[in-house]
Amino acid sequence: MDADDISSKERLQKQMNFLENNTDVGVVSSWYRSFKEKSFNKKKYRLKKTVTNKDKIKAFLLFENVICGPAAMIRTNILRKNKIEFNNTLSMAEDFDLWRQINQVSNIMNIKDIVFDYRIHNSNSSKKENIIHRDFNKVICMTFDTFKIDIKMLFNNNMKLKSISDFTILNNKIEQLIKFNKQSKKYNEHYLEEAAARLLHRFFVQHLKVFGFDLYIVYINMRLSKLVKLSLKQKIQLFGKILISKFYKEGS
Repeated sequence: MDADDISSKERLQKQMNFLENNTDVGVVSSWYRSFKEKSFNKKKYRLKKTVTNKDKIKAFLLFENVICGPAAMIRTNILRKNKIEFNNTLSMAEDFDLWRQINQVSNIMNIKDIVFDYRIHNSNSSKKENIIHRDFNKVICMTFDTFKIDIKMLFNNNMKLKSISDFTILNNKIEQLIKFNKQSKKYNEHYLEEAAARLLHRFFVQHLKVFGFDLYIVYINMRLSKLVKLSLKQKIQLFGKILISKFYKEGS
């Protein structure tokens, strides 16, 4: 939690009560509001309804961060017993990696109460975005390692896919992970497929500038591309990116 974030007075008590009543849960976070400071000290809030279904959280945390870190309360015995700690080499994804580790040994939950306000700073840049993608993709590789599936060879030193062929291989590896889970039944099959489809879509969007329209042609013929749920706004934004990719490719 940063000094300019805002925690409600009831947050700690509510989360402590939740942990006392749910002994199988190792981490509890919550819904939250993000905000930017506008002119004349006015704030514009945006409600973030994080996932609250336990099985969905467990599946989604394999591939994306659905936990508000600054609003989280953790059982320290979970960390000590399993020797879990921050990976300081992942400067932009160390919290995601922490949840990945805890997710393997305990349940993680979000409560529906809004007990935290998170300030958004105007510090975004293409360089920072590249670092975020790099570190998140490193964590994704660690997740696949737990299934004994190696995807690291598909990426270059900046953790970007090397080619469209590697994107196709990645899709096959994701399908392999889904097949493994159907046998082990460790994760809810429906939620895992949804999470896997979102992962493939994220890689598609990340690399659209790099590989251009040819990547789109490959992606739309993949089974998981049909399972992605996008809002109207997201569809419009994606259409714009696809249209641009038809005439422009990074480095061309």
